[in-house]
Amino acid sequence: MKAKTLASIILAALSLLLCACSATAGGIVTVFTGSGHMSVEDAEAAAQERLMPSVSSSALKEEGTLTVGIKQDVQLPMAGTDSSGSLQGLDIDLASDVATKLGLKVRFERVDDAVSALAGDCDLVMDVEGGEADGVAMVGSYAETAYGVFGRNASGLATSDSMNGKRVAVQLGSAAQSALSKSGLQVQMAYASNINECFHMLEAGEADYAVCGAYQGAYLARTIEKISFCGNVGEIGTLGIGVSSSDTELISAVQDALDEAESDGTYDLIRARWLGGMDHLGAATEVAGTEASSSGDAAAAESQDAQAQAA
Repeated sequence: MKAKTLASIILAALSLLLCACSATAGGIVTVFTGSGHMSVEDAEAAAQERLMPSVSSSALKEEGTLTVGIKQDVQLPMAGTDSSGSLQGLDIDLASDVATKLGLKVRFERVDDAVSALAGDCDLVMDVEGGEADGVAMVGSYAETAYGVFGRNASGLATSDSMNGKRVAVQLGSAAQSALSKSGLQVQMAYASNINECFHMLEAGEADYAVCGAYQGAYLARTIEKISFCGNVGEIGTLGIGVSSSDTELISAVQDALDEAESDGTYDLIRARWLGGMDHLGAATEVAGTEASSSGDAAAAESQDAQAQAA
């Protein structure tokens, strides 16, 4: 049976039961049905039985397995470790789905950078920027780096008119603060020590808006009913999957898998799990009337703000 059939089975389980995918480092993705229709063990057995690799062994570091690098400085919602030691996050779910679509098992490794990881044991590295390093091709563009504006009891996207004069919570000394300063908005900054504190201030009515890394903010906001994404400010960067530029077979296969994840709805479900209802970031989601940042360092800012987020 083709790998696409397996993807359909997994998608159906996700759609019906809002299940969660998780994987331990070095383990296979597990589908939790939660319904009693199929046990975890049966689901794993069915998945293994249907794995038919569509990538030749010469394109992989280990035959039958897709080894995926997760950068050390990447944190939730992209990747993190739960109390049981299982890896979780948008990157984990997406890489697991790519592996399934290619008919492969998946194994994860924490890595320092894309170049050394791809030269070593990894076939892919997540969260790679275009032009990040020589010899690394960025496949697809599954996520963005930007600064998000979040509001309390807000409706629709914010504008400069709706934000000017308002109190905005932002982490003191963060790249988000810098971006807000360069945005042209005339706001009163309310300083916090981390992103969580920004959201506590917003939820308590001590601020009208909060500004932080868009993906980190969406991850927090998805569980707080009255806080929502209101737009982005500053420069927008894109993130894709890093593959060795010489591995043309794998580049093509990963792109096909990403395209399928977009078309069959799997990626929308993954985004909904980790980011709530936040759309892809672009010109359509910008806070109208603001100025784009000229720093060109949106990705580094996302990482900086993520590391400052309290657990």
